[in-house]
Amino acid sequence: MTLKPWFLLPLLLVSVQGVEYPPSDFIYMIGATHWGFWGETQVCENGSYVYGLELKVEEDQGNFNDDSALNEIKLFCRSTEGDHTGEVTSSVGEKGIYTGAYHCPGGFMNGFDLKMEAEHNRGDNTAANGVRAYCTSGGDPVEPPGGEWGDWLAEQQFPPGPSKCHSNMVVCGLMTLVQENQGSLHDDTALNDVKFLCCHLPE
Repeated sequence: MTLKPWFLLPLLLVSVQGVEYPPSDFIYMIGATHWGFWGETQVCENGSYVYGLELKVEEDQGNFNDDSALNEIKLFCRSTEGDHTGEVTSSVGEKGIYTGAYHCPGGFMNGFDLKMEAEHNRGDNTAANGVRAYCTSGGDPVEPPGGEWGDWLAEQQFPPGPSKCHSNMVVCGLMTLVQENQGSLHDDTALNDVKFLCCHLPE
């Protein structure tokens, strides 16, 4: 799956710390749920790129209790020289625990797949449940432990497959769609969707 057409994204440049990013630099998956509000785009320190990620997930709360599954995506950044330069997140949910950091075996993240429970009317939607990160080093995707509900969206794309940056670009940031806490006796879904920003690697 390559970059999606620009006209399917908001028709505005995204400005982060004075740098403007066109919508065509973002990758995303078709089929995510839509509850909540988009957070600000957060980007790795200049000259660094994403090489790993960690998820915050609310575990199964048991029968008759509300589940929200994926609450946060944290990205780890490093320079092309291999120096860790920090972490970035966008909007986050309040619940869950971190399930451990997972890193590309080499290179940087250049694509992803999203595990999603489709909207239903059974009373407890969980929305996004997991993320698989694809790396420039190739091989199997990196998959931190996530929620137990839903299906991977890659097989539902046209053509099927993960969403990937252009060949000369890698992931350098993200923005997330998160539903705020709905309070007791209401259905929380927390993180619903994510768009990853792709940046050019230096020649």
